[in-house]
Amino acid sequence: MKILLLISLFFPSLSFALSCERAEKMGEYLSMNGTKFMEAYKKHKLTGNADELRVAVGDVNQARKMAYNFPALKDLGFPPIGKNWEPFVVKMEKSSLKDMRSGWKYKNAEGEIAIVRLDYDPVKGAHYNIDVMKKTPKGKESFKLSIEFDCNGKPCTGNQVKELAKKMN
Repeated sequence: MKILLLISLFFPSLSFALSCERAEKMGEYLSMNGTKFMEAYKKHKLTGNADELRVAVGDVNQARKMAYNFPALKDLGFPPIGKNWEPFVVKMEKSSLKDMRSGWKYKNAEGEIAIVRLDYDPVKGAHYNIDVMKKTPKGKESFKLSIEFDCNGKPCTGNQVKELAKKMN
């Protein structure tokens, strides 16, 4: 019940349209502090998963709100996304978003980095990536979350995601 209340605070008009399973998973991530996020990612990797943690939401607005307000970022020492964050421009050659701003990047005084960005791939479809590179006793480790969404109730196309990115530029 606590999780559903949390979701209704972040997404008041759409939270009840979600399936219970999806809502519970969203609530789990919205209540995650930095330690829980890193532990969940490590556990995910130890169980043989090669990709990042994944959560599905309804639409781009929910995904953006969840990505920009992900509580683990603040808990891990990153300020709220705003003026202090620099624009993130895609450099990967094979990306349909190459040379476009698709999100934000922040580097703190310890050299740790957080990136929140819009992305598309044929397998996951449209999503926001959260990538946190923290200094740990093992060196620099990356912790990742993919927040996946649909466009108008259907899987987004690469062109739809490109149009969303254009609005950031």
